[in-house]
Amino acid sequence: MTLVTMKQTDFDTLSDERLGWACVERTLAGIRGKDAAVKAQAITSLNQSQQALCMFRVFYDHAKDSASMYYSWIAYH
Repeated sequence: MTLVTMKQTDFDTLSDERLGWACVERTLAGIRGKDAAVKAQAITSLNQSQQALCMFRVFYDHAKDSASMYYSWIAYH
């Protein structure tokens, strides 16, 4: 994952949720629909902070859809 660059004015005006998404969008878009090995390779290539942000975003996006999705992610991971 490369560092995301943006204008200071964009940084200052983004909501927390949108800023978090902007930081991981390229990585997550690149692994969407790929097999587990590709996803694992992409995630392990990140530093610990990047991994945490990506995994939070994946969990958050899946869990906010429904309670059953939340519980299935908790049980799986």
